[in-house]
Amino acid sequence: MKHTDHAIRRDSLLFRSLSGELLRSGVPVRFRAEGASMRPNLQGGELLTVEPAGTRKVHRGNIVLTEGPDGLQAHRVTSLDRAPQKIETRGDAGWTSETVDARAILGCVTHSESLRGLERMDTRSSRFRAAVRRAGARLSAAAGLRRRWIFSLGLFLAALLALSLVAAAPASAQTSDLGMTQSAAPAVVQSGNNITFTEVVTNNGPNNVNATTVVYQQTPPNTTFVSATSSDPANWNCTNNPGVGGTGQILCDSTGNFANGATVTFTIVVNVVATTAAGTTIVNSAD
Repeated sequence: MKHTDHAIRRDSLLFRSLSGELLRSGVPVRFRAEGASMRPNLQGGELLTVEPAGTRKVHRGNIVLTEGPDGLQAHRVTSLDRAPQKIETRGDAGWTSETVDARAILGCVTHSESLRGLERMDTRSSRFRAAVRRAGARLSAAAGLRRRWIFSLGLFLAALLALSLVAAAPASAQTSDLGMTQSAAPAVVQSGNNITFTEVVTNNGPNNVNATTVVYQQTPPNTTFVSATSSDPANWNCTNNPGVGGTGQILCDSTGNFANGATVTFTIVVNVVATTAAGTTIVNSAD
């Protein structure tokens, strides 16, 4: 059987046009695969043989070469049961399928040649072997992600907080001991979701605070501001903030009346930036 090799760029319009014409004419083609969408079964760099679509029946699990607006791609058939003349394909490394017009199928990948040798890609045993490799890779990835979440949980709750009092009071004024506790929920959060920090400030006495008190903090790294509220809005104001989606300082100040033994709770909500890498520790501090 005649095969045709071409020394031209595989992402070029010439390669796309030439490959399409050859396969539609019933001539097999070979080219070197690029990209990571078919890992772990195709690592990139393999020499693939594609037989014309008109010479064989396409089965679920076959790797087909299709032509679309973005060029040529070799993905695995996941469903043949959609609307007439429609199939679904997906890269082995992906999680979602895409619907493809069956008329866009140029051919079926039958062989892969690499350092591992020559491997059939269109038999029932090859489809089973590919499914086992794909399942193993996803289990391994899930286990790694779980370990990173546990490690992040341990670090996430390790931050220590401090509170300082800013007061415009006479030098002879009596002092008070102010304390703060903080908690965060959830302890582990995915990128794009919110974290709620609950900060409780207590006047441990022995005196009332009759001067303005300010609780200050910055939006934590890798987050943006969502909201800030207090449990005592009549005496505490949290309107000095960067605005939704912004970053910067968050200030909550009192009107100057914080009694001995009183507590006030601040609820600070931030959103984890969508591009934050898994395993990143987000630390919040307030003064």
